[in-house]
Amino acid sequence: MDLLPRHNDKQAIIGILATDHDGFDSDLIKAHARLIVDTRGVYREPAHHIVKA
Repeated sequence: MDLLPRHNDKQAIIGILATDHDGFDSDLIKAHARLIVDTRGVYREPAHHIVKA
């Protein structure tokens, strides 16, 4: 599953995790998203670009 578009990395990418799904590469999303809204508690370690919701 290709979730991240292949474009200039200066464009904003926001990840909103509304479900915990094995098809999502959470490490890849964490590495490339500028902002993540984690509604499922996928990311346990705090990070400056992850917002728990």
